Amino acid sequence: MENESDHPPRGLVENKERGAFYKDAADYWSQIPATVDGMLGGYGHISTVDIKGSTQFLRQLFRLKVAPGKERAIDCGAGIGRITKNLLFNHFKKVDLVEQDPAFVAQARTALEAHSHMGNFYCSGLQSFEPEADTYDVIWCQWVLGHLKDDDLIQFLQRCIRGIKENGIIVIKENATTSTELDEDSTDSSVTRPLDHLCRLLQEAGLRCVKQKRQENFPHGLYPVYMIATRPLNQETSDDSLNQVGINTDLSASNTSESFEEEANGFNCQVEYSSDDSTKTEVSPTDTVSNRGLKFKHLSNENNSNRMREVTDKTCDIV
Repeated sequence: MENESDHPPRGLVENKERGAFYKDAADYWSQIPATVDGMLGGYGHISTVDIKGSTQFLRQLFRLKVAPGKERAIDCGAGIGRITKNLLFNHFKKVDLVEQDPAFVAQARTALEAHSHMGNFYCSGLQSFEPEADTYDVIWCQWVLGHLKDDDLIQFLQRCIRGIKENGIIVIKENATTSTELDEDSTDSSVTRPLDHLCRLLQEAGLRCVKQKRQENFPHGLYPVYMIATRPLNQETSDDSLNQVGINTDLSASNTSESFEEEANGFNCQVEYSSDDSTKTEVSPTDTVSNRGLKFKHLSNENNSNRMREVTDKTCDIV
């Protein structure tokens, strides 16, 4: 049985009463302009790099032996539809989106409704959203799961499992802290989870990892961002690992070779270094920027005793 100590301690944000947790987030986003810069906290120029990384990751999923289809996807926590427009329209015949802020949904509708690939618009928080059963080839969740409490996240993912088709995939693209602690943002009522904590929640929801990769070429000072493709444990296919989601962030200081295998909570990862630092942004050591997903904070101020930063500069795929 899992011990309470296996999870990071909860602070003020996670301990908020459920209604207040979601109301505070909704109130925050109701004050944000319905623009790409608004979605990304003034860092709209990051969007191109983000979409490029997501495109490469999605193409790798389509090359799996048992690949997801290309009929229908849904963009969860879609904001004004940035990912729908720039990523999902390019790969799926129909794309639905779900977003809790009415102004963002209205802007998405104005911009995207006439597009031939546009499907349904849902105005709902993910804590209460239920995807239609057996409908989606890919469910894409990006920079939104930090707005769900742990229990609600597990239940949402379980509803997503019911919402995907037989060979469907649920993709999570989220920030990860560089320590073992939850990073709570009282401004927008969200949490940034350690990667292993997020992975445990995915496992509790009944998901296993198909592929995992770190987003490359984001500015210095940005939290590590991971793309994790998952499938239900009961949908075992021959093209990917049968192991559950998880990663061991306790890396040895001796692990400095160009590539190595790491035992990671039940599955092996082939880890490769990436040295591409072409995108640089200076961030003040005291700056923390809250926005829709991107979380900037000076990493040198964090507790890196478990050398989580080693993981942030590698690509980690199932082998």
